[in-house]
Amino acid sequence: MTCPTISVQEFMTVMKRMAELEEKMGNLNQTSFSMPPDKEELLNVAVSRADALERELMATRKALEDSLTRQQEMTAYIEKKKKKKMFGW
Repeated sequence: MTCPTISVQEFMTVMKRMAELEEKMGNLNQTSFSMPPDKEELLNVAVSRADALERELMATRKALEDSLTRQQEMTAYIEKKKKKKMFGW
């Protein structure tokens, strides 16, 4: 199996591009990203609201599950009473 050969000019072009990319990466790594305070505040408010909505949703779900359980218990009780009435017990 033979290795592909490249010309000196192609090699130099690749090395130049690599150097440019390394320089750009170095600049990006040195630059610290910080969110503007007003945007950060908006983000925090949105996250807090999402958390509150999630808590409300969980409470509503529990209330609905409790209501369904109670409804099922009442239906079973009514059916039991109907059966007793039908058989005259």
